[in-house]
Amino acid sequence: MGFMRVFLLMFFISSGSNGASNIDSLLLLLDKGGDHDIPRLHYALADAYYESDHLLLSAEQYLLAAEHELRKTSPDYRLVCESYGNAGYVFNELDRYTESIRYSQKCYNFAVEAVIPDEQSASLVNMGSSWFNLGDFEKAAQCFMDAIAIDESRSDTVGIGINYNNLGKIYESWGNYEQALEYYLKSLKISELMNDSARIAIRLSSVGMAYHGLKDTEKSLRYLEKSLQLDRLIRSGASVGTRLSNIGQVLLSEGRVSEAEENFLQAIGIFRQYNSLRSLAITLNQLGNLYLNTPDRQNSIALFGESLDISKQTGNIQLLMKNYGDIARFHESAGNLAEAYPALKQYHMYKDSLFNQKSLRTIEELKIKNDLITSENEILLLRQEKELQDKMLKQSKIEKISFLIFALIASILLLSISRLYHQKLMLSRELQLTNSSKDKFFTIISHDLKNPVRAFGNISNGLLNALPDLKNEEIEPYLVELQKSSHTLYELLQNLLHWAKSQSHMHKPDFRKENLTEIIDKVVESQHAAIHQKGIVLETDLDGKPDVYVDRNLILTVLRNILSNAVRYSDPGGRIVIGFSQVNNHESVFRITDYGPGMSDEDMEKLFRIDVDPKKIGSSEVLRRGKGSGLGLILSKELVQSMNGRIWVDSAPMKGSTFYVSVPGNRGTKARNHHH
Repeated sequence: MGFMRVFLLMFFISSGSNGASNIDSLLLLLDKGGDHDIPRLHYALADAYYESDHLLLSAEQYLLAAEHELRKTSPDYRLVCESYGNAGYVFNELDRYTESIRYSQKCYNFAVEAVIPDEQSASLVNMGSSWFNLGDFEKAAQCFMDAIAIDESRSDTVGIGINYNNLGKIYESWGNYEQALEYYLKSLKISELMNDSARIAIRLSSVGMAYHGLKDTEKSLRYLEKSLQLDRLIRSGASVGTRLSNIGQVLLSEGRVSEAEENFLQAIGIFRQYNSLRSLAITLNQLGNLYLNTPDRQNSIALFGESLDISKQTGNIQLLMKNYGDIARFHESAGNLAEAYPALKQYHMYKDSLFNQKSLRTIEELKIKNDLITSENEILLLRQEKELQDKMLKQSKIEKISFLIFALIASILLLSISRLYHQKLMLSRELQLTNSSKDKFFTIISHDLKNPVRAFGNISNGLLNALPDLKNEEIEPYLVELQKSSHTLYELLQNLLHWAKSQSHMHKPDFRKENLTEIIDKVVESQHAAIHQKGIVLETDLDGKPDVYVDRNLILTVLRNILSNAVRYSDPGGRIVIGFSQVNNHESVFRITDYGPGMSDEDMEKLFRIDVDPKKIGSSEVLRRGKGSGLGLILSKELVQSMNGRIWVDSAPMKGSTFYVSVPGNRGTKARNHHH
């Protein structure tokens, strides 16, 4: 804040005046006009509106201050920078991020032109915060790094500390908690050296959440408790609620439900007191999810509903989508599908809305770029007007050049919008093709579903009618056939359920350290009866590895489906090998090999595809041995991809098949591509 801004606030705001009377005084001075410095009056009024929590009016007054100052023959560029910068900051608080970027960039351009380093850094921080909220973490990180370079050049320790914390948030969003922790600790150290209690509390909380990401609960809670105590000591208001909510989140992840509930309830009370709507909506949703797995689960639906209403009020589409998804999950778990369906429909609608927002964001970025060019032209024109006021001919030339530039920019913008429209049209066609493929797939599945059900009915009716005349040994074949039909039906329904969940993104991979032998034993146990019945020899080649990082439930489902196929296509007395290996500790590769009929390259290309009838895949020998629904491999592909992994097959006619499943080898790192 410059000296004149401080002076004006001291002049217009007496210690006994309230916000409303101060605003009235400033408005009266503006109405009178006269010799008053109009830009600075607008600036002081913007400050007063901000202090009174009238954010939109505050932003408008900051912009008026900048525009009036630029009309002067010799503008004060620091006032211009501060006005545009503050407007950008307020628009960021209003969640109007593209406008925040637009005016923060104007601040930055004038600050560069007038060589005002502190305003250059502040405007970069504003832009970084807005890009972060828009989800473009790379642009946000670049802004913060540029701000740090400026702060280091002028030894601004406070600014460096703030941007270290900002970079920590970026890495935390990327899931790189080690790097996030490193930046948070650097930022904390600077805040402690400056003895800044408010910032120390924030940094302690950031460090605590980084340790939560690293699964170090003890350290996480220790830092969060320190942050909470400090916020209470300095009476930091809604920040206390944020700390309690964070502590509740950590406690819930450790299964300490009652303690988590207590923290969430306290946080909700504080957020209601301070009308912190966004934080309130998030914590209500967290508490609702807590109750889902308790005897008080009925409380969940009311909490989700209130969180939903607040999310509509604040326009938080991400939270709207989450609440509808959670409501659908609540009704589905209660078996109330009639209530679950509308919520699930809303979930997908908001999911599509987020996709459309990304497209609109691209257009907004084009607008921002247009404004940046226009802003640079404004600076150039201002300089030329001051030097060449009496040269009308040259001014006319400049206007023509500006018009040509504007026409060129407009043409580029229209071309970009046209390209975006065609991309959207192509995407729509792809979606139609996908839906058509799914319709075809469900037709195949419904046929496969009818067969075991019809067989089950026919066998049971035949058994019932013939029962009085049958001996015990004659009943056994009927029971065997009934068992086969029920097993086929159960397997198909299980895969359908898993596939449906994968399509609605209800699977959330949770990588944990698991015992490899236990995983393989569990998979083999699911096929024990069939393996024993066919006399198949089962071998394992586990590369001597005792542990593996995987999502236990997902990998079990995938491997069970593949092993089931291997057993189906193996000859009686045949051989199956289950193998495992790791690549540089970054990638875990499971493989299941059978020595059955194998398949051709053409057939391999048809696997894992929802638009291909599985009964048309394979040789006559494969078809003779019986085909499954094909859903198992499609489901396996979906689940493997949800773990950032890959699935593929190597096979040749009459030489058997080997199915490979590659997943990240250490806590979710993306698996590398294979070429084969």
